[in-house]
Amino acid sequence: MAAKKKKSTKSKAAPAEIPTTPWPAPDVQPMENISLTGAALRGELRAFKGKINEQAGRTIVGFASEATSTFMLRRPFGITDLDIATGGGAPAGGPIQIAGPEASGKTYLAMQCMLMHQLIRGNAFSGMWVCAEPTLGFDFKRAAKMGLKVGLPANYIPQLQQMRALRGLVPLTDTDLSVLTQSVGELLIVQAHTGEEALDTVLRAVESNFFGVIVIDSLSNLIPIANAGRELDEENKRAAHATMMTDFVKQLTPLLNKFGEPNYTTLIGIAQARANAAKATAGPRAKYMKDWEVPIAWAWKHAALQNILIWNGARIDKQHQKVKAAVGKSVHWSIGKGKAGAHEHVSGEYDFFFDDVFPDLQLPYGADRAETMLIEGMRAGVIKEYKGSIVLVRTSDNTALMDGIPGLPTLKQMLNVDFGLEQMLRQEIMAARGIECRYL
Repeated sequence: MAAKKKKSTKSKAAPAEIPTTPWPAPDVQPMENISLTGAALRGELRAFKGKINEQAGRTIVGFASEATSTFMLRRPFGITDLDIATGGGAPAGGPIQIAGPEASGKTYLAMQCMLMHQLIRGNAFSGMWVCAEPTLGFDFKRAAKMGLKVGLPANYIPQLQQMRALRGLVPLTDTDLSVLTQSVGELLIVQAHTGEEALDTVLRAVESNFFGVIVIDSLSNLIPIANAGRELDEENKRAAHATMMTDFVKQLTPLLNKFGEPNYTTLIGIAQARANAAKATAGPRAKYMKDWEVPIAWAWKHAALQNILIWNGARIDKQHQKVKAAVGKSVHWSIGKGKAGAHEHVSGEYDFFFDDVFPDLQLPYGADRAETMLIEGMRAGVIKEYKGSIVLVRTSDNTALMDGIPGLPTLKQMLNVDFGLEQMLRQEIMAARGIECRYL
C-alpha cells in the first residue's frame, strides 16, 4: 500500500488587509437635505410631489399612506383549495390567465368565477363576457346548469318549447319561463369582428370601473385586423397577434394603475395550451422543462398577476342499475405565476361531474363546491367533530360559531342552500390558513 502523505504543518499566509474607506469620503460633503426629518422632511416632499402633479395635470405621485390597494379584494372560484392557493381567489384590479388544452374546463372555471361574483354581489353584479370562440358564443345552457342567472335570449324560448313538444313533454309554464329568464344583476356580452375591436371594448370597460369580472374567451382566438380581411390563400401575418396583445397591455396598465383611484376589475384571459413538443427530445434537460406551453404574447404573460394551468385527469366511473359509465373526470390545476398572494408551483385537482349521464343520481354539474369546502374546512380545523356532531370553529380563539350539526352530510346540504353560511365558512377557512382577504 502506498504510504499516506503527511499533512503539511506550514501555516497559511494571513490574508492581506482589505483597505476600507469611511463614508462619506473625507473629500465628499454630505447632502444638505440628509439631515431633514419629521415635519421639515414631509414639507419638502409635499412641495416636491405638488410640483410633479401640477406638471402632469393629475396625481401621479403621493405618500404611501395616500395610495390605495385592491390586494385584499378577491373573486373566488368556489373551489376551496384553488381559492387558498390563489390567496383567496382571483385578485381584483388586475389580469389573470387561465390556460389549458382543449376541453379541459377553462371556460367552466372562468364562468364559475363569474357565478361566485354574482352570488356575492346579487343585484349589484356587473360582468362582461367577450366571445372570441368561433362557435356558439356565450354558452347560455351551461350558465343555466351552473346556476348563473343571466336570462335567456328571447329567440331561445320558442326553440325550447318546440323541442319539448317534439319529445312529448308538456310546454314550460309561465313560472318555469320566469325562472329561466331571470337575471340577477347585469351581464354584457361582446361579439366583436376583430381582436382590436374586442380589446378596445375591454379597455373602455376597465376604464369605466363598472365591472367586477370581465372574461375574454379566448385570447388565442382574437383575430387581428391585419389578418381579418385576408384571403385564405394569403400569408398569415404571424406577428400581428403578439403586436396586438402588446399594445393592449400597454394601454391596460395605466388604466389599472391610477394613484388614489382603485380599479376593482378582475380581468380573466382564457388561453390555449399545448404540449411542449421540445421536451420529448430534450434528454436530461427535460426534467427542467414545462409540460405545457402557452403561445401568447410575452407582454400579456408578464402583465398577468396569476397564471392558472388546468388539464384533464382520470375519468370518474359509476355503476348504476347494472350500467357502468363515466359520470365525470378529475381536473388538475397548477399555479405557474403567483403574484398577489398566490402560491407559485402549487398544484391540486378537483372532480368535475356530468349531470346528464344518470340524472336520477342528482350529481352536481361541474365541481362540487360544498365538498371542496368540507375537505379544506376539516384540514384547517374550522370543521370539527365533537360528541357525534359537527361544530364550526373560529380557530383564532377556538370559539364555536355553530354546533349541533348532526353530521357532514347535513352540513353539506346546508351549504348547498345557504350561500351566507358558505361565505362565512369560506372566510373562516381563509383566516385559519393565514389568508387575509375580503369578498364584495
